[in-house]
Amino acid sequence: MKNFFLVLAIASCSIQKGNDATFYKYLLNTLGKDFKKAERGEYVLCQSALDLSNPYKTFLVYHSNSNEVVYGPKKLNADIEWESDSELIIREYPETIQNKQDGEKSIYYYNLITGKKYEKINNDY
Repeated sequence: MKNFFLVLAIASCSIQKGNDATFYKYLLNTLGKDFKKAERGEYVLCQSALDLSNPYKTFLVYHSNSNEVVYGPKKLNADIEWESDSELIIREYPETIQNKQDGEKSIYYYNLITGKKYEKINNDY
């Protein structure tokens, strides 16, 4: 039973603020050494560095007060930006989306508070 709890603790994405060095190591292992950070409100969007040989980037968002990962890590051929303090706009490129070879991007939003993905009508993108 003790081993079960140890595995749960190691597998958890929720790393407490008091352990900043461990969380930074987690970010390095997940995103690589040249990752980018973009803070917005209580959240921080992180993404791996652009690699010309691989269009996929790894993304994650964590809560800045608790270091809890609230989105990701996800590996996507996409651009992710802040739409608001608690929403992301995600633009995936067609070559990675099944049955979507018409050259248009797939655009959707992700709400960090509700944990739900949705689309808005009449995008100008």
